[in-house]
Amino acid sequence: MEEWQTLRTANVCAAELNESPVSVDSALWNEAADFVRIRVQDTGHGIPAALQASIFEPFFTSKPLGEGTALGLATSKGIIEQHGGDILCHSSPNAGACFDVFLPAIPLLAMD
Repeated sequence: MEEWQTLRTANVCAAELNESPVSVDSALWNEAADFVRIRVQDTGHGIPAALQASIFEPFFTSKPLGEGTALGLATSKGIIEQHGGDILCHSSPNAGACFDVFLPAIPLLAMD
């Protein structure tokens, strides 16, 4: 299977988040604010449902011992949360994985 990634950004509002097909338990969905969504997805093997609950835990890996530190997703989640955002994963077997990063939108200041 050919591997590829895409990176997409979009502005989304709280109403759109409430209508999201992704099942989430996030404080973001209760805020009346606008967000920027950054989506990264691939067409790889996907992440089994049984593992998805653990992928953001430090040192969790499905790789053999000695192949990576398994800190990437945990570190990413920590940084995103420190900025008032959240990261979500949705994946299906043989359909790749998709990560949505939501960060609070900052309104542009009017220029005189």
